[in-house]
Amino acid sequence: MSMAQRKHAAAIRRICRDMAELVEEPLGVVSGWPLDEERPFEWHVNLRPADRPLAGCVFHLVMRLPDDYPSSPPHVSFPRRAIPSFVHPNLFGDFICLDILSTFIGARDGGSGWSSAYSVQTVLLQLASFLFEAEHVPQDHGGTYASALTPELAARVRAECAVFECRHAGCRHRGSGEPWPALAPLVQDGVEAPRAALPRPASCASVATTRASREGPPASESSGSASAPPQPGPAAELGGAARSGAPRPGSEIVGWAARVLREGVEVEMGGGLRGWLPRAQLRGAAVAEGKELRAHVSAHGWQQGWLWLELVPRRSLPQLRRAAAAAEPIGGRVTSVQPYGVFVDVGGPHAGLVHHSETDLEAGADLGAAFAVGQRVAVRVLEPRGARGLRLSARGGPFLRAPRPAPAVPRGGPRLAGLALPLPALDAVLRLLPRGALHALRAASKALLAPCQEAVCLFWELRGLRCFHTRAPFDEGGTVLGLGVAMVEEEGSGKRHLTCDFDPLSQEAFRDLGVSHSAWKQQLCHWIPMAICQAHFQRGLPQLLKAMSFLGTGAVAEATRSSGIGSAGRQSAGAVAAEAGFKTFDEWRAERDALLARQRAQREVRATQRAADRAAAVQAGLTLEEWRAQQQQEQLRQRSAREAEEARRIGRCRALPLDLAAVLDVLPKLMNSQVVLLMRGDVHASQKALAGYMAFHHLLLLLKSRCQPLSEAIEERVGDFVGSEDGRRKDVVPNMGEFLCLVSVSDRYGWDQVGVPVLEECFDRNVLWLLRAHPHLAEPSRASLDERLAKSLQTSEVSRRLLMFHVWFLRNVADGSGQEMLDRYERTKGLPTQSAVGALQRACRRLLAPGSTWEQFLEAVEVQPMGPEALGAWLARSARRSARKGYHGSRRR
Repeated sequence: MSMAQRKHAAAIRRICRDMAELVEEPLGVVSGWPLDEERPFEWHVNLRPADRPLAGCVFHLVMRLPDDYPSSPPHVSFPRRAIPSFVHPNLFGDFICLDILSTFIGARDGGSGWSSAYSVQTVLLQLASFLFEAEHVPQDHGGTYASALTPELAARVRAECAVFECRHAGCRHRGSGEPWPALAPLVQDGVEAPRAALPRPASCASVATTRASREGPPASESSGSASAPPQPGPAAELGGAARSGAPRPGSEIVGWAARVLREGVEVEMGGGLRGWLPRAQLRGAAVAEGKELRAHVSAHGWQQGWLWLELVPRRSLPQLRRAAAAAEPIGGRVTSVQPYGVFVDVGGPHAGLVHHSETDLEAGADLGAAFAVGQRVAVRVLEPRGARGLRLSARGGPFLRAPRPAPAVPRGGPRLAGLALPLPALDAVLRLLPRGALHALRAASKALLAPCQEAVCLFWELRGLRCFHTRAPFDEGGTVLGLGVAMVEEEGSGKRHLTCDFDPLSQEAFRDLGVSHSAWKQQLCHWIPMAICQAHFQRGLPQLLKAMSFLGTGAVAEATRSSGIGSAGRQSAGAVAAEAGFKTFDEWRAERDALLARQRAQREVRATQRAADRAAAVQAGLTLEEWRAQQQQEQLRQRSAREAEEARRIGRCRALPLDLAAVLDVLPKLMNSQVVLLMRGDVHASQKALAGYMAFHHLLLLLKSRCQPLSEAIEERVGDFVGSEDGRRKDVVPNMGEFLCLVSVSDRYGWDQVGVPVLEECFDRNVLWLLRAHPHLAEPSRASLDERLAKSLQTSEVSRRLLMFHVWFLRNVADGSGQEMLDRYERTKGLPTQSAVGALQRACRRLLAPGSTWEQFLEAVEVQPMGPEALGAWLARSARRSARKGYHGSRRR
C-alpha cells in the first residue's frame, strides 16, 4: 500500500472518530455531519450564536476535509451570497481568514496554524467563537477590531438566515426553523451543559485515614536508670518523699556549689532545695565552692528537700538512636578538646567525638579557640554505636526534619451499608458506572465522595489517552500509544537535550503515516511507547527496547551527554575547559598523547587476538569465519544457561534483553526535561508536564520490575551515592536531577537517606556558577555574610526549584514501594489524579513565587531551620569542597 493510500484509509478512520465525538458530546451552538456517510469528506455545518444581537440565527456553512486529513486542514466556505448583510472584519466573500485553518494572514509563531491534534469539533467551536465575536475581533497586525454589525444589519441577517435553504443534493437544511444537521438544545433550555461548558472538577480530597498516636518521651528529657550514688553522710536515709513543688526529673536547675566533698558536690538551689551531684557524674569537671552549676534532676532524694543531680541527663542506647533518627539537637558538655576534634558528654556510656570536619570552623582552625572543657554545647547524634564509637556533629546544618509518621492505612475501602470493598475493587466498580450514577453516588455517601470525584475526573482524563493524529484510543485493538521525542538545542549554550511534550501519538501515525511533528509543531526524532497499563506495556515492549537502544547509544547519546543539575545537554568547549580548571596547552597535549597511546595499545591487543583466532581456526580445520560463528554459538549457549540458572535461583525469570546503560541514561533525561517544562509556571503546562513525568516514571518502574539486573543497578548507583563522597562526584553522577529520578524508583532509598548528601553535592556544584557571576566572592574577606547569602540565593534559583520539585514528587507520588506505585498506576492508567494535580499546582505557586527566601527553600526540602551563621558556614564548606573536587579551579592560563 502506498503512502497516499495509507493516509486515505487513516483519514476515513479518523473522520469516523470525529463523528463519534460529536455524537457523544453534542454542542448547543454548533453541529456538523457528512453529507454522505459513505464519502465523509464533505460536511455541512450549522453555527448558532447564543448571545445577542444574532441569537436565534442559524448559519449554514460547507466544510471540505482533504484526502489526507488530519495532516492537512479543512476548507470552510461561508454562504456570502445568501447572507450578504453579515459583515465581519476577517470575512472576505466566502473566504474566512482564520489561523486554525491555516488561512490566517499576518504575524505567526511556531505554534500557529493547523495541527493534526485539532478535530472537527475543535474547528466548529473555533468558528463559532470567531465569527460571532463582536467586540474584540483579532486582526493580522496583532490588534483587535470592533464589529460594525448595527441593529438594522442584525435584523436583516436574522431574516436572511430564516429563509436560507441549502441547494446541495441530499442536504435537508431549511432556514433557522429546520436546521440540518440538527442542533442540540442550549443550556438555558434546561439540558445539562456539554463538557466544554462544564467547570473543571475540584481537586479531590484524599480518603480519610486514621493517624496512630505514637508519643514517646524526648531523648533530652528522659533519663536512664542510674545506680544508687554514695550517700553524703551517715545521717542520710534513702526513700524520702519528694517535696511538693520540687523540680521534676529531667528538668534543668541552676545553683551553686555549697560543699565539695570527696564523694561529690552539695548544691544549693534556693528556696530550701538542695541537690547532690555524685563525683562519678562530674566526669573530670573541676568544681569549686561557690561556683555556679547547671545540672539536671535525675530523681528525688533520700531526705525532704534533696534532689539527685547530674551534669548531663543519662541517655540509653535506644534514646540515642531515636535522637539520631530525628536529627534533633541535644545538650552536651565538652569533656576534652583535641587537635582533631572535641569529646562531648551527651549522657551515653562514653563521651562522643565531634570531629573537626563536623564543626562549622574552617579547616585547620584551632578548636581550642571555640570550645573549652565544661562548655555546654548543642550537638546531633550521627552514629550512636558504630565502629568508631559515638559520633556527633556540632554543625548548624543541613539536617533533615524528622521523618513524618506514616498514616495508618484503613483496611479495605470505604464502607457502604456495612460492606467494605478493597480500594482497587472499588476503583474498578466506579469506573464502570455512568457519570450520572457517579454524581448520585457522590451525593449519597460521604465515604464515597472522594473516590467518586476521582472516578469522574479519570473518566475525562482517560478520553485524552488517544492519538492526537488518528484519535485512536489506547485500548482499541492493537493500538500502541507513545510519545514523540525531540532533540533540541538550548539557545546560546551549544547544549542539546532530549525533550517531549505529553501529546500521545500512535505507532501507526509515527511509523506508517509519517507524522514527524508533535501537536505543537516540534520536530520529532524518535518515538517511545507509553506504559499506561500492563497489557499496553506488553504490546509496546519490543519497540520500547529498540527506542532505548537508539536513544541511549551512538550519536544521540553523545550529543545529549548529561551535565549539571538542570541540563541534559553537552557543555560547550569553553565550559568544559572552565570546569577542568583552565588547562594549559601542555596539559591538553599530554592528555592527547596519553589517549593516542591507549588507542595504539588497544589496536595491538586486537591484532594479537586476531592472530590467535586464526591459529585456532587452522587447528580446528575451519575457516576463520566458521570458527568465529562456532564460538559465538557456544557463548550464546553458555549465556543462556547462566540466565536460566539465575532465573531458577531467584524463583522467576525477570530478565529482558535490555541495555541497562541506555535505560539509565534515556528515561531520567526525559523525566528531567518534564521538570524543566514544569518550571514554566503555566497551570495547563504543569498538568501536562506532571503527566509526562509520571509516564516516564511508570515506564522506568515497569522495566525495573521486569529486569532484575536493572533493579540491582539502580539500587547500587543510589547506594554508592549515599555511601561515600567519591560516589557523588560529577564524573560519576553528571546530572543531579537525573539522579533524583532514579531515587524515585528505588525500594531501598528515599529522601530521608539521600537528602543531606544531595543538598551538599548541589551546593558544591553551585559554587562554580556563583563565582562566575561574582568572582570577588572567591575571597571570603571581600564580601559580608549578607551579600554572600543573597548572591548565592540568586545564582542557585534554577537548581533550588528543581530540588524542591523532586522532594515534592518523592513525598507525594513516589511515596511507596515499587509494587505499590505500580498498583496505583494500573488503577489510574498512569495518569495523575486531580488531587495530585491540585497539590502540584499549589506547590508550583510556592516554587515559582518571586522573592523566595532561604527559609522557604529549607522548608520545601524538609531541612531544619538554619540561621544566617549556619548557612554561611555551609556555603563556606561547599566552596572548600568544590575546590578540592576540582569543580572550580584556581589555575589560569
